Amino acid sequence: MLEKHAESGDWKNVRLIGLSRDEDQKKLADHVEAKKWTSVEHYWQANGKGNSHKDFNVDGIPHCVLVDTHGKIVWIGHPASRNLEEDINNLLAGKVLEVKGDDDSEEEKEEGGSDSGAVDFEKAAELAAQFEAESKVLQEPAAAEIAKKVNRAFLVLVGETKLDVSSGALKSKLTCHTVMQGAKDDIDALVALTKPISHKDGHVWKHVERITRI
Repeated sequence: MLEKHAESGDWKNVRLIGLSRDEDQKKLADHVEAKKWTSVEHYWQANGKGNSHKDFNVDGIPHCVLVDTHGKIVWIGHPASRNLEEDINNLLAGKVLEVKGDDDSEEEKEEGGSDSGAVDFEKAAELAAQFEAESKVLQEPAAAEIAKKVNRAFLVLVGETKLDVSSGALKSKLTCHTVMQGAKDDIDALVALTKPISHKDGHVWKHVERITRI
């Protein structure tokens, strides 16, 4: 949809830029050609020199950064969570982009998540690295053997980053999703292993739990 606007000339002052982390440059080029994303500026940053994924704290793909006409980052996140076409039109019209606040949704509150609040951009990156390191316990033989027997078992740390308009700083909200389903004894054993990872003292991230013991 966004490419059509660029091709038609509706968005004369809009640049659509793609930064790829694909390891194979040819596969990237073939994919772009197959999708007919020719109106997008594509850059291959997985060349040993690019570090944009670190600059923008990319921990998942796709990852979108929206910059206004003054060069200010106004939103960062998963493109499916916003109507980017509407956002771009509003920015071109000189409107201020409305973004969702840090308060938990009613759905999240019902699921038992405790509000961790927002953390600054650098702290979020530090916590994500900590989560990755601690999660390696799930690759150890004891956990791996249990995981093979259950229907579903995973932990995902989701980071939502946006601009704090009042301070000009990037703020992140971290949510740890624990999803498990299987025999009661197996799930209880996995919960015991993962609780130190998913439930942090001081609520440095919010925890949402979906566990089914059969």
